[in-house]
Amino acid sequence: AVGGDVRLKAGAKVDGYATAVGGEIFQEEGVTIGGDAVTITGENGGTIEGLRRWGFWGFLGRIYLLNAFVYALFMLVVAIIGVVLMLLMPSFLQNITETINQQPVKSIGWGLGGVIAFLLLVILTAGSLLGSILIPISTLILGLVQLLGINAISLFMGEKILRNRRSPIPQLLLGIVVMGVISLIPLFGGLVFIVLSLFGFGGVLTSSLMMEQVRRLNQKQAGLSANEEINDHRQEVM
Repeated sequence: AVGGDVRLKAGAKVDGYATAVGGEIFQEEGVTIGGDAVTITGENGGTIEGLRRWGFWGFLGRIYLLNAFVYALFMLVVAIIGVVLMLLMPSFLQNITETINQQPVKSIGWGLGGVIAFLLLVILTAGSLLGSILIPISTLILGLVQLLGINAISLFMGEKILRNRRSPIPQLLLGIVVMGVISLIPLFGGLVFIVLSLFGFGGVLTSSLMMEQVRRLNQKQAGLSANEEINDHRQEVM
């Protein structure tokens, strides 16, 4: 029996082993067991005990409530970080959401590419001295970028729901609530949450690259303008 007790009444006969996983074996007098009476608890004894006490669905319900509590704490941390960012750098998250809005395919592509690159780094450097240095640093960077990405995609969703708001903070908080509710939907919600997070993650990466490209373009234009002014000045002198 798995997750239950084995009860053998008088005169019962078991040709092989009598085994109870996560339970006990009760036998009356006159019971014949061909093998041994084995009781298994093991490392998953708590899980099996939970199944016995609450039943399958009751046990799953308690796991769900525990996950919901953990997700709620996580989204609370996300909200605090997002509000602080909006107060200190109000245009930072908005630039990322604009990138997601204008280049959604590129955002999801960079999100997948970033995750794959991280997994390849872990696989190729795990167990080495280089890996012991790069993996923790990369994990920290990945986590920070992911937090920014979740805030960005939450703001993006909030902007789509609440339009024409002077302050983006209510939009951000509404988007975070929506993300939290989506994550609580069994099975399907987790998948949607991951996809949306990839959009945000890729949006952060894409936005950073775009900002760097704009900065370089501005530098080139500034250099060209300076050269043109020098040439004009030379022509005037001549």
